[in-house]
Amino acid sequence: MELTKNGAILTKTLNSGVKNLHKCPVCGEQIKLSVKNETLDSFKLNDRDLFPHINIHGNPQHAILCYIDKDRRVRSLTSVQSVEII
Repeated sequence: MELTKNGAILTKTLNSGVKNLHKCPVCGEQIKLSVKNETLDSFKLNDRDLFPHINIHGNPQHAILCYIDKDRRVRSLTSVQSVEII
């Protein structure tokens, strides 16, 4: 298990997949991101690929969009304030 701290971001990479705790830049809520290994494995990530993951939360709804690399690490994180679910 790897545990690093970078500002307000706490990152854990576990054998069970990706588990991360991030502070939402829109609402300030601590958001737990979780992606199972089976989900990541199904995308056959190579060295250049990033897996996009969205966590929708809050009222009004908004989202955190993160990109996960083949080593199960979050490489980028941004907020999405306009969310439409059809």
